[in-house]
Amino acid sequence: GSSGKTSTFLDVLTDRGDSWGIATALQNIIEVITHHIFQYAEGLRLCGRDKRVQLSCDYGELDGVECCLTVEFDDVRKVVERFLFIYLHDAFMGGAESEEDVCFTAACTKFKWLHPRHMGIPEKLIDYHQKKTVARELAHIADKRTPQDMLSALHSCYRRIVDAASLRREGSDMGADDTLPLWIMVVHEAQPKRFLSVLRFIETFIQRSKGEEGYCLSNTRAAIQFLQEVRKADLPGLKPNEWEQELGLPPVSPEAG
Repeated sequence: GSSGKTSTFLDVLTDRGDSWGIATALQNIIEVITHHIFQYAEGLRLCGRDKRVQLSCDYGELDGVECCLTVEFDDVRKVVERFLFIYLHDAFMGGAESEEDVCFTAACTKFKWLHPRHMGIPEKLIDYHQKKTVARELAHIADKRTPQDMLSALHSCYRRIVDAASLRREGSDMGADDTLPLWIMVVHEAQPKRFLSVLRFIETFIQRSKGEEGYCLSNTRAAIQFLQEVRKADLPGLKPNEWEQELGLPPVSPEAG
């Protein structure tokens, strides 16, 4: 009965256009369901007022051996979140690509000829095997079922690219001027399906991403903006008239260039 009511409510929820309203409503649903679980556990005397559930398991084959499992409130909350987000994934990500997704794919296709040298990335910083592996994983990030799974996968890809470049840099620190161009090239190669929808899904339901995950999210937004708005002046490694040749534009004379 309660499962059917939850599904009906979620159907109504996903028909709303206000992403902040959806996020707020969903957080309220999660809190209510989690509290109901703990109230039920308290009724069975499995739960104390410190929001912990104590579960004991007897191992029949071992005399006198018991396993006591403590489940925190946040653990139960995460399970509830996962259940709801798995349901919501198809509602948000199962339809046609958004206009933003289509525009991003078109921008990546337009600049498919882009190479690390165009970005001024030193050759020694590029681990081509790692770059290809990460791009392949990033391409399917929309298949992850929850916003946190998507963000964790995004951060893992970003971290591996930065760590690989740091090793090849022989110990010197990697700044934003080094990491962002590398990440742009990975995103460009991956061309993740529904990538803008993925970021919106993450940002709608994870409104307080901090630390490295938050920084990774900011750099991903910057990478997308670069690929959508890239100008000739943004590519210091271009050869003479290469921009014009690749984009089918008239060549520029040395005097005019």
